[in-house]
Formats: sequence, C-alpha cells, structure tokens
Amino acid sequence: MPKEKEMKVAFNIAKLSTKEFTTRDLEKPEGDNIQIQAGIKFGVNRESKLIGCFTTIEFLNDGESFIKLVTLCEFGINPESWENMKDENKTLVIPHNIALHFGTIAIGSTRGILHCKTEGTAFNKFFLPTINVTDIVLGDQSFPEESNPE
Repeated sequence: MPKEKEMKVAFNIAKLSTKEFTTRDLEKPEGDNIQIQAGIKFGVNRESKLIGCFTTIEFLNDGESFIKLVTLCEFGINPESWENMKDENKTLVIPHNIALHFGTIAIGSTRGILHCKTEGTAFNKFFLPTINVTDIVLGDQSFPEESNPE
C-alpha cells in the first residue's frame, strides 16, 4: 500500500513554560550509574486551537531521581490546519510526522531550560543528550471531541 502524503500543518510556538523543576542532592551524582528517562505527552485546547506537548525528563543515579524537569510547549495551530486535522467524527488527529516534529522542538526547548535552571550549580554538568523521539512518539495522537485538555 503506498504511503499517504504527509499532512502539512501551519503552526507557531505560542508558549513555553516550566511546570516542574526539582533537584535532590546526592553524594555522588556522576559516573556510569546515571540514567535518563524521557517522556512526551500531548494535550489539546480546542477553544484556543492549541496543541500542548508535555515533556518530562528525569536524571537518575542508581534508580534515584536527582533532577526532574517537566515542561510544556504550546503550539498555536492555524485554523485551516486545525480543521484539516479533524476526522469524520470530529476527533482531532495529530499526524505522526507532526507529533514527532512537535516532540523534537519540545525536547530541544527542554534542553535549554535545563541548562538555564542549572547554570551556576553543580547540576549544570548534566546535559540532556539527543533523544530519539521516534522511540517515544509511536503514532498519530487522537483526541475525541469530548476529551478535555490536560
């Protein structure tokens, strides 16, 4: 079956915010025991035609969290693009390629926020490496008409 043409969506970055930032001192937050967990979740605001991309990043040392950062990147969607993303049941469907693009922008923004929040502290040596968003965002993101924004 031939691949459908990827949908193009006109958008702008409407707002970027830090929802949570916590650090916890550890005796030795360094070395081979550091792990990073990353997550992406989407939400919609139908009235404002916004798609929210929530990014959660957590640094762990031997399984214990010592940095946690949750951000929200809100994307304003052009009204025509918004209507084109609705299916016959009025479910808003964010195509996979657009969700990946939004996730990539949100992760990059989160990387910058992490640097700013930790600048001048011992935590500033912990960088957010590149993250393969295709491992996190696995397909189209659907929001039925009756669903509420996050």
